Amino acid sequence: MEDKNLEALKKFAQFVKERIDDGIKGGTVKKAVVNQEYFKWKVKDFKYTVKDGVSTGTSEGEHFIKSETMFNHNLEEEIKESEEYKSLVKQLEETFKDERLSSKVDFLLRLIVRHYIQTFEIKEDMLNIFLKELKGEPSRTSAIVKVQGLILEPVSITVSNNVTLRQVNITDLEEENPIYPFIGVEQFPNDYSAVLNIETFGHSSLNIQKEVSKAVTILRMFKPGSVRYVKYKIISESITNPTGGTISSGRQISSTTNCRIYSSDVGKLIIFWKILDELLPSSFFWSDTSPANNESIQFAYQRYSDALFSDGTFEQRLVNTIIALESLYLNDSQELSRYLSLRVSKFLGLAGLDPYRIKTVLKEAYKLRSFFVHGNSIPYRLRKKIEAQFESEDKLLYEILDYLRLSIVIMLALKKQKDEMIDTIDDTFIDRKKEDALSGHLKGIMERSGLK
Repeated sequence: MEDKNLEALKKFAQFVKERIDDGIKGGTVKKAVVNQEYFKWKVKDFKYTVKDGVSTGTSEGEHFIKSETMFNHNLEEEIKESEEYKSLVKQLEETFKDERLSSKVDFLLRLIVRHYIQTFEIKEDMLNIFLKELKGEPSRTSAIVKVQGLILEPVSITVSNNVTLRQVNITDLEEENPIYPFIGVEQFPNDYSAVLNIETFGHSSLNIQKEVSKAVTILRMFKPGSVRYVKYKIISESITNPTGGTISSGRQISSTTNCRIYSSDVGKLIIFWKILDELLPSSFFWSDTSPANNESIQFAYQRYSDALFSDGTFEQRLVNTIIALESLYLNDSQELSRYLSLRVSKFLGLAGLDPYRIKTVLKEAYKLRSFFVHGNSIPYRLRKKIEAQFESEDKLLYEILDYLRLSIVIMLALKKQKDEMIDTIDDTFIDRKKEDALSGHLKGIMERSGLK
């Protein structure tokens, strides 16, 4: 048997349809054609490669006019005075006891009028969504996110049931945008290289905003990369709490380190996404007033992000990375630097990495860090040695950032407090059973999380 409220909504929608039809015939609904100015970029020599992301030749702006049909009417105010409208509101108020019900019905009325007057169709899905929301069920919201610092080898990746990634294409760059008074033409959109699509269910737009921030954080942790959103467009099917529009990051910065996802990474990314989606504390991606479960990991992630996005020198970025590792592996500021390299190389060595390589890298990094924090420039001979050993300073920094990233993810999965974590690592130096147990645990985390 059909819900009596759904039946009432269909009857009301039919009434609105008839009033619109009568208005068009009688001339109270008046059609007008307006000329709207638009702007688009015309892109030349578009290319997308995993090495460079988006590259284009010289691009030119194009202004043009599009004729758009508008309708002038007073239908909504007239219908709100009708017995049919008042009867529907009364029936729904008796069922749902909602103080805002009248304004919610107004939203529905506005959408029915707008949709029918343009398409001459009654969208029944709209009525079903409206009724579900009155019952307290969440509505679908999606976001189309322009992402910087992420370059894809596959054209598209289905990460989960509600998340997809794709390369930027020429259509994205040649998007048509209306021009309104006091709003300037957007600059050429060459500041993003991937598009993230997310769908979620919720009762407000905050839910999708959190999901966008969380997704960007997961991508930033998959590989060391300056991944951020430039802007994103929200599209909601909600009737009772309509939301939409575009949210911009407001930060005019460029990526210092690109995260490249190759075809061979896709399986790992899918696994990693599922695990991190469950592991990440909300304080990593949202302003959260509640205290973090592990403040040292939270601090380390902040420094990790600072190192990825810093506009400063190599030395500043390196110092941020070392400080982050110290916050995870050292308890006392007086502890010697060698404790850091020993603990990191032991911990990640038990996870399957080369401990000797880690120790060597951190030893050289600490030399560079010491020169900088004591106000001295890095000597020429030391720079040449780093270039000979690691090819470049950036490659050295990337390797240390990767150690930091792995440490953060693994420690999130272990769910140990800092003191307990350090004691566990130190015990493995003298207790073979504890060493074997921790190694098995860490390798299991690496495999389950797609880190291996």
